[in-house]
Amino acid sequence: MEQLKNLLNISINKAGIKRQVQAAQICTECEKIIKTLDQKSLHQCKPYHYKNKILTISTPSSAHSQEILMHQHIIKEKINQHFNETAVTRIQFKLL
Repeated sequence: MEQLKNLLNISINKAGIKRQVQAAQICTECEKIIKTLDQKSLHQCKPYHYKNKILTISTPSSAHSQEILMHQHIIKEKINQHFNETAVTRIQFKLL
């Protein structure tokens, strides 16, 4: 009997939504990582978009973007470790 995780992966592949599911998982993981950082001001920053190994994070100001920039290596490393692959190669910002 197959495990539920394997059946879910098979269904996702058949439906052709693997990239969308992975993008959602990466954004969710990014949000968790940002919350674990000791900077309370960063809690206003949220993952905005993921495509082609580029993660876009929305920030309320350029000062927040600079804070994320200082922590980007930690964010990329933790996401890539979580997925056991190079899922994120670059982080960019979008001011909202």
